This record gives sequence, C-alpha cells and structure tokens, in this order.
Amino acid sequence: MKYYFIHTISRYNLRVLDYKMPIYHLSKEVDTRELGKTIFLALDNSRIIDINTPEDYF
Repeated sequence: MKYYFIHTISRYNLRVLDYKMPIYHLSKEVDTRELGKTIFLALDNSRIIDINTPEDYF
C-alpha cells in the first residue's frame, strides 16, 4: 500500500505532490467540490483504492 498527497487539477488530472517520485496523472474522477485542494490518495499496486481528504486519515 502506498499513500500520496495529491493536488486536484481537474476531474481526471491529479498531480502527486511527493517530491521523491515523478508526477503522475491518474485517471480517477474527483468530486468537483475537491478541485483545487490537496487530498489524500491510497494506491495498492497502482490501483486507486481510496481517495479522500487527509483529515480522514491523520
């Protein structure tokens, strides 16, 4: 399981904020209320299993 903080650029364009890895654009539709926010992403073998706000995890 890998966890990333991402910034929602558009509904299908999510930018990973972790400086140690390249920027990936992930095809996961995001609720329009989350656009422009930094949110939390959980990946399991490159498959998105959860996407939410960091407050739900920390």
